[in-house]
Amino acid sequence: MFPKGQIHIDFYDEIQAAPEEVLLRLFKFLGVEASTAHISKDLHKKVNSTDGYKIGIPATIACEIALQNVDQLEKLSQRFGGYTTEWLERAEKILAKENRDT
Repeated sequence: MFPKGQIHIDFYDEIQAAPEEVLLRLFKFLGVEASTAHISKDLHKKVNSTDGYKIGIPATIACEIALQNVDQLEKLSQRFGGYTTEWLERAEKILAKENRDT
């Protein structure tokens, strides 16, 4: 078991939304100088982008995924809030829509 101070948690959603802030927090956690001088100028450059290739998840599959994960999402939301609460709300919205449609 690792002590709490030796575990760093961030979410992919935040890496997408605010990569510089995530890196600065990570630098601080690692005990290195938290400076933008260590951050690539290409930080916001898209690499292997899926733009133009996105396909929506069919409603029946989205509902099944939400149903299988809603309990875990509730626990994550209680523990971390933020993005995990958004994930939970999205799953609950999918399930509510499914219940209205059936």
